[in-house]
Amino acid sequence: MTTRRYARMSGVLWRAASDRVLLRRVCDYSPDSAADLTGSAALLWVALDEPLSASELRSELAIAGYADVIAECDLAISMLLDHRLIAEVD
Repeated sequence: MTTRRYARMSGVLWRAASDRVLLRRVCDYSPDSAADLTGSAALLWVALDEPLSASELRSELAIAGYADVIAECDLAISMLLDHRLIAEVD
């Protein structure tokens, strides 16, 4: 059985601020080409500096002291997938 791993989509520029992550897809001028991530979605984005599974993401969040958002991990993954900001990788 293969474990799903997630990675940031290529072609997305981003900057982390104190309480959010701002993203913009390169050469995409559609209305949804930019995003302002806060909360668990922002934490997930930052944690994805390399492809990780959902369980690995939960562990990273716990180690970093964000155990309170672990319950929101699956919802944040789903939202980031829906908005084409992350993708499943092998």
